[in-house]
Amino acid sequence: MVGQNTQFNQVQPGALITDILLNSILDKLESLDSRITTLESLITGGTSATITSIVPPGPLRVGQEIQVLGRNLGFLAGTQRVFLDNTSINIFKAGSNDSKLIFDIPDLPGIPVAGRQVVLTVANQFSSDSRTIVILPALHGNIAVTFLGVTPTTPTPNQPATFHYRLQSNTDLASSYAITASVTIPEWNNLLQLLDDSLNVVSSGQISVDAGQQKDFFIRITSIPAGSTGTLFSLTVSAQSGTVIGSSGQQGFEVGQPAEPLDNSITFLQPTVTFIPDASGGAFDDRTDTISLKQGFTIVVAMTATCSVAGTYDATITSSPSTTNWTMLVPTDQKQFIITQQQLTQGGGKVNQEIDFKVKAEAGASATGQATFRLQREGLTSSQVKLFPLVLKQ
Repeated sequence: MVGQNTQFNQVQPGALITDILLNSILDKLESLDSRITTLESLITGGTSATITSIVPPGPLRVGQEIQVLGRNLGFLAGTQRVFLDNTSINIFKAGSNDSKLIFDIPDLPGIPVAGRQVVLTVANQFSSDSRTIVILPALHGNIAVTFLGVTPTTPTPNQPATFHYRLQSNTDLASSYAITASVTIPEWNNLLQLLDDSLNVVSSGQISVDAGQQKDFFIRITSIPAGSTGTLFSLTVSAQSGTVIGSSGQQGFEVGQPAEPLDNSITFLQPTVTFIPDASGGAFDDRTDTISLKQGFTIVVAMTATCSVAGTYDATITSSPSTTNWTMLVPTDQKQFIITQQQLTQGGGKVNQEIDFKVKAEAGASATGQATFRLQREGLTSSQVKLFPLVLKQ
């Protein structure tokens, strides 16, 4: 019995080892195993591998980052074993530890467009735990998140402000996109709501868009705080499904002042970047469009503008007054271009135009700053704008 001492008679040389003796030994081992399991359960956390939650909860896409939260996941001892069905996960990302495993979902066999259930198993040297999650196939292409305007035009204290956005999908599959919005005044972030194209609150935080289609949505500040007239703030909205991310970039506003009118016949796709002389001295945050550079390094930002009206377009890049010793320019041969009606007809009403610009952190560059990329059709006072926060990287 558990808790009792069992005495075995010594086996004499030449004596038979009987089934009675062997069964007694097996009974004792089983009893010890039961006692150890009971004792482990009394120790906080025990030694059993335990999954407590999965972030994000899913559905998840091939290529997307997943975080498995739990206890005794075996990472520090190197005993962790993770499987998605029968596919072993061998590469874990920075930040992984015994209570959190971070990795990207690899290609898995037999994932249909609608996705399928996959068994996630985490094990250490003692035990394993499993959860069933839904995995969707990888999404290919890009998306654009474009700010279209704000109602009322002048953000006013004690009144709601509703910001209009458009999500354009240039991907191969329909998908639901997680929408993230943030305000540069942290305490205002709990005032934000996501609304669909009918101005209904979206509690899931996601907007669904078919492949090659677009969907409007809104971000609402439920009430601009009292006494905030003259307050400057910026709003950034991003959308993500799997590895596909799009960002509106920052839009700046002043409480009590009308917002700048925008030319919504122009939209910007998510930019791509390269660094000179190499990527060791730079970084680009594709959620906020923040450019980080070490002194002496240059970033080349490739913008793609989708234009839907014929005309002559002028591209500029300028720095904010507080930005010092950062140089920026649009190459001379890209400062102006013409979109013809024939091009629009051939392109189904839209033409994509690439415009590059460069930013360099010179000696004595300010710790922070801002670059404003502007594309304006000649003859209009409105334009389309994208803001790029600047950070001097140490």
